[in-house]
Amino acid sequence: MQHSNNHTDQYFQIFRSDHQLLFISKSYKRLPELLASAENNIKQLSYNNGIVVFDLLLTNGINNRFFELPCKEGKLVTKCLKKLSKPDKDILKCTNDFFSKNQSLISSSFISRTDKKEFINSIK
Repeated sequence: MQHSNNHTDQYFQIFRSDHQLLFISKSYKRLPELLASAENNIKQLSYNNGIVVFDLLLTNGINNRFFELPCKEGKLVTKCLKKLSKPDKDILKCTNDFFSKNQSLISSSFISRTDKKEFINSIK
């Protein structure tokens, strides 16, 4: 996942690699509320086919954080939503780098105080 190929909007920080997009949610909204914005970004980035990974740490917490959806012809295939229990190391590095620079997002999130503390300590 290359940090140089990134894009941002009000809801997401987006990183792009050759075979996938990573959407890090900066919002406290649930995934169904974010899908329209995600698809708009997919169109802007001309990303037609591949995998889209979502990091929903701020709303779902540590254990229910990563999900993926296939993208076909610029549209998310929501019926194929899959939870990622163990994302690859590039995704983790990218998300941890982002949140280490944006810890205020974690402080304001809905996740438990214990999870906030555990996560912040894990990215130091």
